[in-house]
Amino acid sequence: MKQQEIKDQIIEIIQGLRVYGHWMLEDLTKEEILWQPDNTNARTIQSFLRHIVNAEVFWLKHLSDETFSYEPKSINFQKLLQTYDKLENHFITCIQNANDTDLEFHTPKYEGEVLVSPGTISWVILRTSLHSIHHFGQIAHIRYSMEKPPNKETQKISWGEAMDIVVKAMLL
Repeated sequence: MKQQEIKDQIIEIIQGLRVYGHWMLEDLTKEEILWQPDNTNARTIQSFLRHIVNAEVFWLKHLSDETFSYEPKSINFQKLLQTYDKLENHFITCIQNANDTDLEFHTPKYEGEVLVSPGTISWVILRTSLHSIHHFGQIAHIRYSMEKPPNKETQKISWGEAMDIVVKAMLL
């Protein structure tokens, strides 16, 4: 497969999962974003999104990319969405500028707890994508629990289609 085809496939992962993620997050009130079942410490939709964003920042930092900082618990939802979108654009730029080695899927190497070599940007995209789709499934569950399922009329991509994009890229 040619380098540009690989880049296009990885960018498709980023964009497809962002479309799915935004669908899971649309049309929610502040109360719904912060809803959690009574008498629990369950995560809210906002805390799941912050976790997804901070995980992406964590793995960028493993690549010695200090462009983003971790988002604090006090961040408001709109700012969090802005960071989520900025991360999408940053990942796309990283892939567009990647060389052949960066496009290979290599996991990080550790000696004990010491990072010896980071994973590649392609591996980071794949890892964070699998992580985020898992949490967006949890967000879907929260929405159904609140009797506020995602709007089928605005759906641009299903969970299955999003997963197929990731699986296809794993076969590169």
